[in-house]
Amino acid sequence: AERRRSAGRPPTRRTVSSHAFDAERASWSGLSASETRRLAQLRRLLRAGVGADWHSTEGSARRPRPVLIYEAGDFDGVVVEPARSKPVVVPFAAIETVEMPFASRVGVGSAALAASLSICYAPRPGVAPVAVDLALQSSAVAYMIADGVELARRVALSQAAGPPPISGSPRPGSSVLNGLPPEAHAAFPERRTERNSAALGRATRYVAPLLMDGDAPQRRWWSTLRRGVVVELYYAEDTYAVSTPVGDVPLASTAFREGQYCRCVVVRRMRAGRRQGKHWYALRYKDGPYDCDQHRVHRKRGMPRGTRFVGVPRDCCVLTYENQRLYWPIMLLTITAVQVGLFALFARRQYGGLGAVKPSSPTVGPSTLFMRLTGPFPECFDARRQYWRLWTYQVVHVGYYHLGCNCLMQLFFGASVEMVHGHWTLFFVYMFGVAMGALTCSFADINRAVVGASGGVYTLIGLHAADVLLNFRAMADRSRRLVRALLCTAVPALDILIYVFVYSDDDTSYASHGGGLVTGFLLGLVLLRPVSESRCHSWFVRPLAALLLVAYVLFALFWHQTVYPPEYLYNGPFWRRSSWGASDHHPTCCWRLDECDGIPKADYDYFNCDLDKHLTISLAWDDGPLDEVLTTCSALASALATAKDIEGQGYD
Repeated sequence: AERRRSAGRPPTRRTVSSHAFDAERASWSGLSASETRRLAQLRRLLRAGVGADWHSTEGSARRPRPVLIYEAGDFDGVVVEPARSKPVVVPFAAIETVEMPFASRVGVGSAALAASLSICYAPRPGVAPVAVDLALQSSAVAYMIADGVELARRVALSQAAGPPPISGSPRPGSSVLNGLPPEAHAAFPERRTERNSAALGRATRYVAPLLMDGDAPQRRWWSTLRRGVVVELYYAEDTYAVSTPVGDVPLASTAFREGQYCRCVVVRRMRAGRRQGKHWYALRYKDGPYDCDQHRVHRKRGMPRGTRFVGVPRDCCVLTYENQRLYWPIMLLTITAVQVGLFALFARRQYGGLGAVKPSSPTVGPSTLFMRLTGPFPECFDARRQYWRLWTYQVVHVGYYHLGCNCLMQLFFGASVEMVHGHWTLFFVYMFGVAMGALTCSFADINRAVVGASGGVYTLIGLHAADVLLNFRAMADRSRRLVRALLCTAVPALDILIYVFVYSDDDTSYASHGGGLVTGFLLGLVLLRPVSESRCHSWFVRPLAALLLVAYVLFALFWHQTVYPPEYLYNGPFWRRSSWGASDHHPTCCWRLDECDGIPKADYDYFNCDLDKHLTISLAWDDGPLDEVLTTCSALASALATAKDIEGQGYD
């Protein structure tokens, strides 16, 4: 209906405010119930942020810039912030006129003019007024903003013309709120009314750069809406259609009124208008309507179940934290506490206390929890069937520096994942990454006893990397986009540099790091939903990532269970062709003796194993002890025979 009206006749320009009206109502400070609801509706809109296009008044050659309109201070004014420019603050008291629509110009159609407004304000006293021309998606929302700005301007001017009301104590720090009567102060609820939502909202401020953008409850920049998100829908007559179980009905015939909102769930984004960059949605009614100037205490239903709103513009939908289900990172804190607690317990049992533990040594934890394919020398048993090792190695660390780095990184990258996706999703992703890091070592790091929680940590990093890739264009905030991309690439890039230059002399298991990173990246492509989900992602990227993930898991399990003695899939830097299928140049002591057919496993106790690689045997003579390093099977057999002869002659 709105498009038909705009196509039939050009929009008439009307002034919402004027200087004459200001002179007549300079001492006005009262608000009716309807005006209070409309002013509260403006504040809720500005707190959530409204997207618009800023049309320059200098000429028609300049393209409109996308901007975000939000609240300045404690409802002191309006902030118009372009994507890559300095924001413009428009105080309510400095506004002179508000007009709908702005003056027609070349390149702006009648439909855009119908949903536009112009705010003229004086930046400083004695300076010529400046006009801010904004075009929104819906003329109804444009009128909501223009009408609310005009009401806020009146209250600000009345407060500047005289003292605030005597009765009651006005709110400090806001010219508009100070100008309202005391009974109207309760009409402006705080941003988050519930304690849990308020605390989570404050916590989200600090983890905002790391929130999973495709599923974050509220994003600073204007973007599309994900399916399943709960939004607040404001009353806008002749803007969207209402469909009930008994048929389509006019919006005016429902219980929905001006200055109210309903909570709805996003069903889908409509195909109409996509090529023109429009964002229209189909919403499913959840509860409401609620007055904008009242706290939502009890849930109420004023419309029948199954009601849908069709053709809703994006700027009629408001995302707020209190409407989303955020989770405290309880599961992540529990996992971290268990790792720290067991580290202290193992240190006390093995070394007498934490005082004996150094930054990079010793290994704190029993060997039965290590991830390894072959038991320690001289037992040399097959450890593949001890499946608990795929997960228990995460509670064993080498010094408190190793423990501290893993705990800090998993809290840094994992808190926002659990806050958005929930406790059990975080638990599944983390433990799945730990297991896949261990399984990757079965074909890429077969001789090392792996300890630490790096597999789960790198899975969380890979999950963030997938989210950045899926929503890179949707993050219009350039600084946030660069920060998230840098955080997700800095740690793996540092690992790659160390792997390239000091791989042969380092004791870090980079196979578990790489396995966790790849697993997290593929899981992110499968589980996460991008803000703007396209057919390419739904029909190609997600199925391909799922296929690769399943193939990776099956291959790692197959290799772990069938290839024994352990063999390398690649031995050395994986980008070199000579590394693939290469033999083990430095086998462990167990496999050095296993290659010698003449040495039974019962005689392994005669040998000493240094660093799980160098075999020695101690021979005692009358002239003194002698330690001989053995490298060949003949030398091993000869040394073993000599040791048995000495033992048979009664020497110790």
